[in-house]
Amino acid sequence: MLQQANGIYTCQQKYALEVLKRFGMEENNAVMNPMVPGFKAGKTGEDNKIDETYYKQIVGSLMYITATRPDMMFVVSFISRFMARPT
Repeated sequence: MLQQANGIYTCQQKYALEVLKRFGMEENNAVMNPMVPGFKAGKTGEDNKIDETYYKQIVGSLMYITATRPDMMFVVSFISRFMARPT
């Protein structure tokens, strides 16, 4: 947090870096869009099952980041739709 005469600013850069490290994504490339335009997701497909607890931890961590990154709100809301039996 940074307090100046013209306002108080919050930054979650350290937390975001910790989230990336926690989920093994610190070496991934940065992108301008948090979601690929035109991406179609669905609840079908049983061949690539993911651990629900792990997925929920990722989504929860991203939800916390949206407090200072409203540009990520849509994609976090979108992926949270698949928290039950993620594939």
